[in-house]
Amino acid sequence: MKLVTPEEMREIDRLTIEKYNIPGLRLMENAGLSVALLILKRDIDLSNIFVICGKGNNGGDGLVLARVLKIRGYNPKVILIAKKDELTGDAKVNLDTFLDLEGTEVHEITEFGKMRELENPSLIIDALFGTGLKEEVRGIYEDVISWINKKNAYTVSLDIPSGLNGETGIILGSSVKADLTVTFGLPKIGCYIQNGPLYSGEIVITDIGIPPLALDEFDIRTHVITHTDIQKIFKIRAHDSHKGNFGHVAVVAGSKGKAGAAKLAARASLISGCGLVTLYVPQVIERTIEDFCLEEMMCSLPSDDEALTNEGFNDVTTLFNKQDTILIGPGLGTKKDIEHIVKECIRKVSQPLVIDADGLNVLGNNPSCLKEKKGVVILTPHPGEMARLTGKTISEIQDDRFGSARNFAGEFSVYVVLKGYRTIIATPDGHIFMNLTGNPGMATAGTGDVLGGVITSYITQGYDITYALILAVYFHGKAGDFGAHKKSYAGLRARDIIKEIPYVIKSYEKSS
Repeated sequence: MKLVTPEEMREIDRLTIEKYNIPGLRLMENAGLSVALLILKRDIDLSNIFVICGKGNNGGDGLVLARVLKIRGYNPKVILIAKKDELTGDAKVNLDTFLDLEGTEVHEITEFGKMRELENPSLIIDALFGTGLKEEVRGIYEDVISWINKKNAYTVSLDIPSGLNGETGIILGSSVKADLTVTFGLPKIGCYIQNGPLYSGEIVITDIGIPPLALDEFDIRTHVITHTDIQKIFKIRAHDSHKGNFGHVAVVAGSKGKAGAAKLAARASLISGCGLVTLYVPQVIERTIEDFCLEEMMCSLPSDDEALTNEGFNDVTTLFNKQDTILIGPGLGTKKDIEHIVKECIRKVSQPLVIDADGLNVLGNNPSCLKEKKGVVILTPHPGEMARLTGKTISEIQDDRFGSARNFAGEFSVYVVLKGYRTIIATPDGHIFMNLTGNPGMATAGTGDVLGGVITSYITQGYDITYALILAVYFHGKAGDFGAHKKSYAGLRARDIIKEIPYVIKSYEKSS
C-alpha cells in the first residue's frame, strides 16, 4: 500500500482535476459522503454530532458530511471556526448547499469563549485543517483542539488529525487526538510515523474517485507492508522439494559471553525455512555451541580467549564457498580483528551479505568500505547503530527515519533495515517499506539477532532481496505479536519469537 506526502497528494488531486476532468467539487462530495456512510455503519452515538470546520477544503469536506447526515435524519451542529464570508471555492459552495436545507444553521466561532456555551457532543468531526497545515497551531485553533481532546466524545478526523504534520508525523504545537482517521485517496505518511499512530487512532482509507491512471503517473516510493502484500509474495513449497531447494546459510557470530546471539540467529534462520545452516564461531565458545546444535552445523574458527581473530579469514571466498547467504555480526564483539573480518567480507564475498549488531558497530562512523562491496549488502541497524554509521545523533535518526535510511541506502547502494517501532526497509533505488507488525514486548535482548536470522533465511530461499526483507520483517513482527498474546509484552523473549515463527508461516500457507 502506497503512502504519500501532502504535497504528493495535492499533485495527484491537481492532475485528477486538470487532466482527467474530475471537478474538485466532486472529489469533495465523495470525501464527505464516504465518511458519512462509514459513520452510519458503525456503533457510534449520533445523538449530538458536532462538525467542527475550518475555512479551507477540509472544512468543505465536513460540510458535505453534515449535509449527508442531515438528509438522513440526523441533526449535526456545524461549528465554523471562521466567518462564513471567509470561505471560498468549493468549500463556499458546500456551505451554501448545507444552508439551503431546511432547519440548518452554522455557528460561527471566532472567540473561544463561545465554545464553552456549547453542550457536550457525543461525536466530533474534526474538519479543521487537513493536510495543508504548515505552521504551528496558535490562538483560537489551539484552544479548540484542546477543547476537542478534553471532551468525552468519539472523534473522527477527516484526512488527517488537525495539527499533525502530514509528512513528518510531528505535532505542530497542538493536535486533535482522533479515535478514527478517515484518509482520502491514499494514506498520508504523517499518520504512520512519529506521533501519527498515537493521534490518528484507527486509520481507514476511502476512495474518492481518483482514477488509477492518475496514481500511475506518480513515482510513489513509500509503502506500507500489508497482509495482502504478504499473500502475493509468499510461495508455497512444491511437494517434491528437498533441502537443496531452500539454500544454505552461513552465520558468523558469537564471542565469549555472547554465545546466545549466535544461537538465536542460527536457530531463527533455520526455523524460517532455509535448508541448511552452518554456524561459524570462535573456538573459545566451540563447546557451548556444539552442545546447542541439533539441526544446525558448526564450524569453529581460530580465536583468542574472547573472540575471532583474522587467521580464520585469510580466504573468505573459500571459507564460504558452500553457502548462499552470509549473516555476520551477532555477538561478535568489537575488537580490531572483527573490524578487519567484516571489511574483508564486504570486499570479497560475492553472496548476499547481511551485517548486523557488532558487524555494524565496527564499521562505526567510517562506512566507506561499503563502496568497495563485491556483492549485495544488507544492513540491519537499530537507531543507535544507524547514528554511529551516519555520524548523527539518535534523535536526528528518529526524527527522520525515512530520510536517514533512504539517504544512506542510496549513497552506498545497500539495503537498510532500520529497526525499531515500525521497522522500515530502504532499498538502493529509493523505495521505503514500512512494517506495522510487532509490539513493545519485542524491545528486549536478542530480538534483533532473530531478525537477522530470518532475513538471511528468506534471501537464501531464493526470494528477490526486497521481497525477502518484506517477508522477514513482517513475519518477525507477527511472531512477536503471537508471542505477546500468549505471554504479555513484559514476558516476551527472543526465543518466544522463534517458537512462533512456524505458526505465522503456517497461517500464510493456508491463505496463499
